[in-house]
Amino acid sequence: MTSQAADRPETVGTSRRSKITPEREQEFFDAVLHQIRECGYDAVTMDGIAASTRCSKSTLYRQWRTKPQFVAAALRANRQARFAGIDTGTLAGDLR
Repeated sequence: MTSQAADRPETVGTSRRSKITPEREQEFFDAVLHQIRECGYDAVTMDGIAASTRCSKSTLYRQWRTKPQFVAAALRANRQARFAGIDTGTLAGDLR
């Protein structure tokens, strides 16, 4: 009985993990890019993104383990749509 109880939480935890929709993912990415534009990279936090998108930090950390991974994913997802043709000569300028 003890071994079954030990196995069950792992199974339940794995099966309960839900995927985020592409629309929700884009909402997260938009929030990241907005914070970068407004405050700069250093001011972007998982807490801030979670608060602005009304989700838990664990939702964000399940998808992106670190802030740099999250920011890179947001930039990759939006580079063609939003950054096409932008080249000011600096990354900071391009992001603004």
